[in-house]
Amino acid sequence: MNRSHHYVFVPFCLLAQGVRAQNIVRKYQSTVRPVLNTLFNYNINIIQMPCPELLFDGFVRKPCQKPKYDTQENRKICSAISVDIVKFIQQIRYHNNDVDLILGIDFSPSCAVKYLTGRPPKRKIRGSGIYIEELKKIMASKRIIIPIVGIEIYNIEKSLREIEGVLKGRKK
Repeated sequence: MNRSHHYVFVPFCLLAQGVRAQNIVRKYQSTVRPVLNTLFNYNINIIQMPCPELLFDGFVRKPCQKPKYDTQENRKICSAISVDIVKFIQQIRYHNNDVDLILGIDFSPSCAVKYLTGRPPKRKIRGSGIYIEELKKIMASKRIIIPIVGIEIYNIEKSLREIEGVLKGRKK
């Protein structure tokens, strides 16, 4: 059987909701199955990215907003992870494979792509998390262009449509 030559990079918590900050996991107890099912339908290899929040703040941590993670130390962690991920992307591509997509988790102070959690009354604000910012910076420095989609856990259908739009348009 031929193996798939298509890859997607996913945030750590997409496969392991149990590592998210305390008391924020409500909809999916372990994995975000609708996203994984969509990826499975496209026979795409799934690469789990490290979680910068685990490295910076530990396994048990309270929910917080982006400013808490916007430190020199955390940016260094996010940058180091990003360098490794970009090297992995380059290896995958060098061997005639495609990285079709990178996923983030919107409203995460680290992995948000489009939306962050703001202070009331504006709970939904535009912006990216620290890790995604650092990843985009490293990718741009290497001229790597890959679509990055943020998963909205409480608007999963919208996220699935966006993922499918990218995957339907990929090279065969």
